[in-house]
Amino acid sequence: MARARKILRRLRSIRNIHEVTRAMYMISTARFKHSHDRLAASRPYLKGILDVAAEALSFRPPGTAPDALQRPGPADKPWALVVIASRRGLCGSFNNAVAGAAAEHARKGRQAGATIRVRSSGHRGQLILEALGCPVEKAYPQFDRIPDAPAVRAIADELMREFRQGALQGVEVAFTRFVSAARQKPGVVRLLPLEIAPSEGPRAKVEPAAPTFLPDAETVRRRIVPEAVRARLYECFLEASVSEHVARMTAMRYASENAQDLMHELTVRYNRARQSQITMELAEIMGGRQGVEGT
Repeated sequence: MARARKILRRLRSIRNIHEVTRAMYMISTARFKHSHDRLAASRPYLKGILDVAAEALSFRPPGTAPDALQRPGPADKPWALVVIASRRGLCGSFNNAVAGAAAEHARKGRQAGATIRVRSSGHRGQLILEALGCPVEKAYPQFDRIPDAPAVRAIADELMREFRQGALQGVEVAFTRFVSAARQKPGVVRLLPLEIAPSEGPRAKVEPAAPTFLPDAETVRRRIVPEAVRARLYECFLEASVSEHVARMTAMRYASENAQDLMHELTVRYNRARQSQITMELAEIMGGRQGVEGT
């Protein structure tokens, strides 16, 4: 009897866990769709910003110095490595993967003689980074659902201000790139100094006539280059958000399936234990009856 009750208590506990993981799976699915739609909607804007920036920079007058955001910072200054992780756990290996990639990148940079200052967004990622021996210099705002555009813009402006003042040699971002629902790839990309490849601009295919800028070309360049940096950083946060939600969705789906399998196994074990108990009780009753009849 005690064994059957123990199995029943465990079965109820697993059933409660299954209800939680199932609810979290449904929530993560909805958040994944929302964040994926936001990412898809932002990509044309990013492409447009880069196209305009590439065109404006391609018509720079000869002898004009590059924008301050395109020139490398002082060689004796540190690099800032911004790690985008999640605020909460229960998302599989999402945080471990991006923190591991960032820690490895920082290790290689230090071996090459560079100074790396790690900054993070996401409490879980910060804990893992510190456990890997990468102390976090500064924690940025963290986001539970969709990254807040004004907050990301403020982070980008702060990084650009430090870079312009010569306090940083450059800025890199470690995040998880969303490839597909089945694949997310952690990696590190350079944010500053800003690099716009020729293939990102319209001049890669056609040599257009010199455009007319309103206001003047230099004003356009001063405005568009910082906007390109903000857009790129925001895209990194969006990709990390989509990857986090799909990772949590996958983890909760597997957890729910495992809970169902365990519930089935415990149900079978409970039925067998109950059947064995009933058989034993019947045998005791029959034995008692035979004893009474024998007397």
